[in-house]
Amino acid sequence: MALELFTPNGFFNPSTTGFMVINSYSTKGRLNNTSSVPPDIIFPASPLPTLTLGDLNIYHPTADPLRVFKEDELATSTP
Repeated sequence: MALELFTPNGFFNPSTTGFMVINSYSTKGRLNNTSSVPPDIIFPASPLPTLTLGDLNIYHPTADPLRVFKEDELATSTP
């Protein structure tokens, strides 16, 4: 989901009249080791200041509860 905001008076200063917020939750894709939302969609090139939100910790079970994790992936997420 993306939301593009606009104000004629500017958000951070008068020259910044637009701002984009992107929220994404990626689950396991149909092919192994793929995401349902590819990175170029979550992090698009944008002429506007952009804030991307999402649960992007790909190694933690709460980020993708349907995925089977390898032991080394779980160890990576522990810290």
